[in-house]
Amino acid sequence: MAWTMLLIIGTGHVFKIDEQVRFIIKNTWPDAVLVELDEKRFKVMDGTYEHPKDRKPIKLPGIVKSLSKAQSRTASQFGTYAGLELLEACRAGKAAGAEVILMDGDVVEMLLRMWDEMSFIEKLRWRVSGTKDRRSSRKDVEKIQNDFSDNEKEYMDEMRRRYPTMMRILHKERNEAMAKEIVEASKRHDKMVAVVGDAHVEGIVELLPKDMDVRKVRLADIRDEQKIGKLMSDIWYERLG
Repeated sequence: MAWTMLLIIGTGHVFKIDEQVRFIIKNTWPDAVLVELDEKRFKVMDGTYEHPKDRKPIKLPGIVKSLSKAQSRTASQFGTYAGLELLEACRAGKAAGAEVILMDGDVVEMLLRMWDEMSFIEKLRWRVSGTKDRRSSRKDVEKIQNDFSDNEKEYMDEMRRRYPTMMRILHKERNEAMAKEIVEASKRHDKMVAVVGDAHVEGIVELLPKDMDVRKVRLADIRDEQKIGKLMSDIWYERLG
């Protein structure tokens, strides 16, 4: 397996894939690991966050808070907690001596802006979707992931039609910001790994310079025992070689 300048890993924040992500980073020895987290979320997940005493907690709309609860509930069905693979990517990068770059913005601020700018019909669709999410089973989540992997373009086009504000703020703007961070990091580093939600992969790659050598590992690859087994074997034997 020839090493590429950027290896971008698409993950699912509710799936138990932290070991696979950690293995890839540990055994490719990147100069930099870029992760879809901001400093606050990293510290909350790492257990080191302390809320400023002079700042009141931000009040989130109930429907937005329910998104986090639904994600946590779904992750527990897969024997993990939401975003663990991102936290492990940071830890693995640090252990490998790489520069760890938290390249996402403040998601709380983005969610608040999204909710404020959403149309009535978008909010209504969000509420209905949230109700369904709270009732979803592990089998339902598996089906959604399979449908996305099989028909990504159609899936994303439908999401843009139903939730234009959400997709602009939480998807398009974040893709642009993360792609910018990757380009900036490429000026300092030759070997990089980026770990982001799978739905961000194609959008980020489209924004990168055409001469950047990019390899993608998608969520469907990580969750396929044969594909991830071959990938891990290729990485391991190249390292030995």
